[in-house]
Order: sequence, then C-alpha cells, then structure tokens
Amino acid sequence: MKAKKTKIEILDDVVAHIEKQGGQAVDERDVCQYIAPDGKTCGHSMAINPHKREKAIGFTATTFIYRFGDKIHLVKYRGHDPGFWGLVQRFHDAKNNWTSEGKITEHGKNELNRLKDLYKN
Repeated sequence: MKAKKTKIEILDDVVAHIEKQGGQAVDERDVCQYIAPDGKTCGHSMAINPHKREKAIGFTATTFIYRFGDKIHLVKYRGHDPGFWGLVQRFHDAKNNWTSEGKITEHGKNELNRLKDLYKN
C-alpha cells in the first residue's frame, strides 16, 4: 500500500488541484464552496471521499472533521489533524492567493512556502 501523503505533499496537491480546474470552487456570490455549481471542488473537498462530499456542505473543514472524523478523507489524505485542514481551507479560500485564471499568485506562493516551513519536519 502506498504511504499516506505528508502535509507538504497535500499542500502541493491543493495547488495542483486549484490550477488544474482553473480556479477556486465558488458560488454566484464568489464564496468558496466544497462543491461549486460548476462542479469545481475546493482544496479540502479534493481530499474527501467523493461519496461523502455532499455531507461537507455548510461546514468548515475543522468542524466537518470533528463531526465525521478523519475517515471522510481518501485513505492517502488521512492521519492529519483538523487544525491542518483548517489551514488548508484558509489557504485555498484566500482570493489573493489565486489569479482570475486559477494560477497561484506571488502572494500565494509566499503563503504556501510559509505553510511548508511550518511542516517541513
């Protein structure tokens, strides 16, 4: 069985996910959503078992994990504390981390590096 992803690998996956889908998962009010009307998913939702994503709607990442536990994540993303997922949510929600085309900005790169520094060991 493949080893579970590290926090740094997950942060890289979040960036790749947002960039691949062409931006954040937002609704008509430009508010980040677990699942947007256009089908995009947020940086935390990409780590959740697709069959359980609907349960996430209306929750923050940390509240959702406290309520349903780590088992809501795909196996490769399990084993990380709710606080980490809260940071992931704040990172991918921040508008100044992404261009209108969904690419990470310089500010976003700086924030990504700051988060990676927190988890490098």
